[in-house]
Amino acid sequence: TAPTTTYTYATPKADGLVDVCALTDLGVERGAGALVGPHQVAVFRLSDDSVRVIQLHDPYAGANVLSRGIVGTHWLPGETEGEGAEVLILTSPIYKQVWNLDTGAVIDAAGRGEHPVAVFTAQVRDGRVLVDPDAEDAAGVLDPDAPIDLKRFMGTWYVIGNIPTRPEREAYNAYLDDLRRR
Repeated sequence: TAPTTTYTYATPKADGLVDVCALTDLGVERGAGALVGPHQVAVFRLSDDSVRVIQLHDPYAGANVLSRGIVGTHWLPGETEGEGAEVLILTSPIYKQVWNLDTGAVIDAAGRGEHPVAVFTAQVRDGRVLVDPDAEDAAGVLDPDAPIDLKRFMGTWYVIGNIPTRPEREAYNAYLDDLRRR
């Protein structure tokens, strides 16, 4: 079957969280791009139905592609032998850098300098994914004054979906089909 794309507006709730989408709109261990407040983010649904949200911009590639990254786990050794912890990670789809999905810290810079990513607090409530638009940006990686081209990013609709890979490009895409009819 052809992949589907869901269209919805991201709307802020009374508690300041932004309602991004239904949890079921997200594929398990897949990412989707979203606009939360002034930030372009990557939203990931994990196998336990929890969600993680980080900035969409890959600081190494200079492109908004982190929603296409690979979700996994990595063992971080502790200070003494036998200590350590398994952490959730995201691997960049471009140059394969690896970040901790919970902290945004770089785990593997693939031979380059360390560029952490911003992490956003997210939760699932009543089957909806809610994101705090105020990032936990301890590393100062987000530029609050950076302009966002909303017309280019959002168009008429807010889009949650994956960018088609080469074999999927001939698949039906309701959004593109709608644009062609206009």
